[in-house]
Amino acid sequence: MDYTSLGIGGGAVGAAFTILGWLLKRSISQNDQQIKDLKEAIEDQNKTIKEQDRALDAHKLHVAEHYVTQNELTKAVESLDKTMQRLIEAVNQNAREAREGFSEIHRRIDGKADKD
Repeated sequence: MDYTSLGIGGGAVGAAFTILGWLLKRSISQNDQQIKDLKEAIEDQNKTIKEQDRALDAHKLHVAEHYVTQNELTKAVESLDKTMQRLIEAVNQNAREAREGFSEIHRRIDGKADKD
């Protein structure tokens, strides 16, 4: 075997391995950069989620301080319903008394008309 062809073959194999190593290093470097970018994106998302959680907690506190509960609302509606029932009963009583008064007026007018 000729040392020249062995040298050329070895050089070609060396060059091929060098290129392959460079491509592998470049690929790993790109993957590392993608991992770093994804890590930063995840950290940004976590930061946003924490901010949203704080805002939601503040809103829940605001609602708890300023709005009535279901129980309070039920009590208020029941009280309003009782008041409305008493008002309806009073109006009905006044209407009965007015009808009775008008009936008495008609009876007296009819009684006077019969006497004349």
